[in-house]
Amino acid sequence: MNLYNEYLNLLIKNEIPNFLQKYLTVPSLIRLKNIGYFCGMDYASKHIYNFKEQISRYDHSLTVSLLTWKFTKDRKATIAGLFHDIATPCFAHVIDYMNKDYENQESTEEYTEEIIKNDEKLQKYLREDKLLSEDIINFKKYTIVDNDRPKLCADRLDGIILTGQVIK
Repeated sequence: MNLYNEYLNLLIKNEIPNFLQKYLTVPSLIRLKNIGYFCGMDYASKHIYNFKEQISRYDHSLTVSLLTWKFTKDRKATIAGLFHDIATPCFAHVIDYMNKDYENQESTEEYTEEIIKNDEKLQKYLREDKLLSEDIINFKKYTIVDNDRPKLCADRLDGIILTGQVIK
């Protein structure tokens, strides 16, 4: 078993919460399976780092949501955590540097609202759960999901754990 799966098993204790399962199938989230977590460093810096496994933004989004659930039992915050990186482009935060947003690294969030509102399957599931798009678009209102640096949050904690698992 790889390290990420061991970490995931610790979080879920063999079961992802039922309410979250259907959200794992929406197209905008599935897209993140093809976006690497390490902003391309696992391709460009193999001579510096020893990446032991591939981690995707989908993997990261899932573990952020599970950390959020574990600490809060708040469904809205958990779903917001799952979709917090939904607008992440290829090579992720490299784009923030190109956009001169290297301190906050938020320019990649520009399309979050558009992506969430245009994913028909996601919208259907939100309606079924009597949730609004606005409940998950502004994920920063849930400080457990995202918090200003240097404060800790599920996003930052998961990043530390993932980075520690795969880089020598």
